[in-house]
Amino acid sequence: MGVYLMDSGRKPLKMAVRILFCISYMLLLIPCVEPSDITKAVFGDQLDVLPAAFGDFNSDEYPDLFVIRKDRKTVEVLLGSDTEPLVRRGGLKCEFKHEVTSIVPGDFDGDALMDILVTVKEPHTSLNNSVSILWGSGGEQLNCSQTEKKYLTLFGQPLALDYNQDMIIDLFGETVHGHRAFWVFDKTRDNPKMVPILDESVNR
Repeated sequence: MGVYLMDSGRKPLKMAVRILFCISYMLLLIPCVEPSDITKAVFGDQLDVLPAAFGDFNSDEYPDLFVIRKDRKTVEVLLGSDTEPLVRRGGLKCEFKHEVTSIVPGDFDGDALMDILVTVKEPHTSLNNSVSILWGSGGEQLNCSQTEKKYLTLFGQPLALDYNQDMIIDLFGETVHGHRAFWVFDKTRDNPKMVPILDESVNR
């Protein structure tokens, strides 16, 4: 492989070759760094979990880790710490009837407490997910009373955003019939209001 300069003679550019040689030589001088395994320092003995999201669940200014346990039906919050292990169990877990596919922590009712939106795979389908919400109650408590309540069913996964700029998280996604829409939450904790996208060009 040659390096050429588009001049009248179209000759190899010796300076460029020298530069490439110098760069290659310098790269060889960079010492190899051994990667460090920090799994135990972070998780301790909690190795049967799938990390799904981060958030400060108990408002202690340490990031907590929201995980799906190995059975794929249990959602748990591992509380952050400034000593090893950096996340640890606190008894904050809820079990669902079907497979959990994602977790979205945030404020879905405007009370400044962190809620946990959980998508659960609908039985007998591969891409449809129902949406449940574990409403925040403050402190280090997790309310599991709403695990069976479905607020809506979507095709695929939703996108969390603030559609109407009221500081309450809303969702954007696709219905099981292929129509894209926004779902707007409010302070009532009722089913969100669906705002369809009227431009059919964005629907499949």
